[in-house]
Amino acid sequence: MADIAVFHPDITRGGGGETVALYVLDALVDDHSVTLYTASDPDFETLSRQYGVTVSDDDLTVKPISSLPVSAIETLANVASEWFQTDLHLDALKSAFIQRRVRASELVHDLLISTANEFFVDGPSLQYIHFPTYTGSTGSEYETWAPSLPYRLYRRVCRSVAGARSFDSSTTLVTNSQWTREIVQRSYDHPVEVVYPPVNVGDFDPNRDNQETGFVTVGAIHESKRQLELIEILDELRDQGIDTHLHIVGGVGSQSYYERVRDAASNRDYIHLEGYVNRDQLVDLIEQHQYGLHGRKNEHFGIAVAEMVAGGTIPFVPDGGGQTEIVNDRQELKYESVDDAVQKITKVMSDGGLQQNLKSDLESTVTEYSTDQFTRSIRSLVTELCTSQTQGHNS
Repeated sequence: MADIAVFHPDITRGGGGETVALYVLDALVDDHSVTLYTASDPDFETLSRQYGVTVSDDDLTVKPISSLPVSAIETLANVASEWFQTDLHLDALKSAFIQRRVRASELVHDLLISTANEFFVDGPSLQYIHFPTYTGSTGSEYETWAPSLPYRLYRRVCRSVAGARSFDSSTTLVTNSQWTREIVQRSYDHPVEVVYPPVNVGDFDPNRDNQETGFVTVGAIHESKRQLELIEILDELRDQGIDTHLHIVGGVGSQSYYERVRDAASNRDYIHLEGYVNRDQLVDLIEQHQYGLHGRKNEHFGIAVAEMVAGGTIPFVPDGGGQTEIVNDRQELKYESVDDAVQKITKVMSDGGLQQNLKSDLESTVTEYSTDQFTRSIRSLVTELCTSQTQGHNS
């Protein structure tokens, strides 16, 4: 049994990073002594129901950490946002201050695991990097803010606060896709392993009968998810005489963008703005439909896309990011523009043989994204790190 610290600034936020964090805890609490460092106040009973894990307060120690000076950060960010006429997201800077506080608490653990990107700490660590946070412009061409001058300056401040530096041989870096792996390796010149995020593929029945000839998209209602472009795709499909529809599933990520999507949906009876739905409703919506549609460009992985595959849909995704791995890099399912998407969707919808070929191809790899596969991989990496450390002490 090892004494393991897990760092995650806000485990209650609700997203792919929190899914990874909770399944890391779930994978380790039975065999190790685990301490979670977090600035949030987790209700594990609720989180376990929401994510399908079995973590309870009795399984681990929670050490709350203050995210101050968050109020000062937010004040500065508001001033900078107004000055530069851009929105500065504060997550990287908040996380940088939080990890400084954690390091200052004189960590005494056998292993530290960060499930929220880079953590600059001495000693053995396992770090799950969803996308590099403290590397400046490296990889910025894939982000919505590039090549913004204010964000380059902001990232420089974040790197300084976080104490960013290179990693040594005691650090194991892990990421969510082969696509992200290349960016992380280029950022830090350090080996990186791929462990796909945990997806509850067992919730879905990929062989449901009588699927509707419609689409489902899943993700926060936000500019980055491009729901308005997805509505354009549906407009053009229907202009060609194809009787189809779209269900838009997801909570409000941007109020102003949500209002635009809501207005567009209200003028079209074939666009259904579902908003946030519970897990059973989400599974049912995916299984009911033949096709999925994703709008986020250069998605680092795309849990929603993997769930679409698990549910027996055929998803169409932008050509870029880890999501292309989920669709096995099939050219028929990757689009560059609205017009390109319409052409490829039309071809697939008109060819029953191609549909079966695509579904069989995608379903053959869906277990790679399962929660069981994720758990096995994390346990194996932790065992390897702990064994290596023990051997180092004994040599």
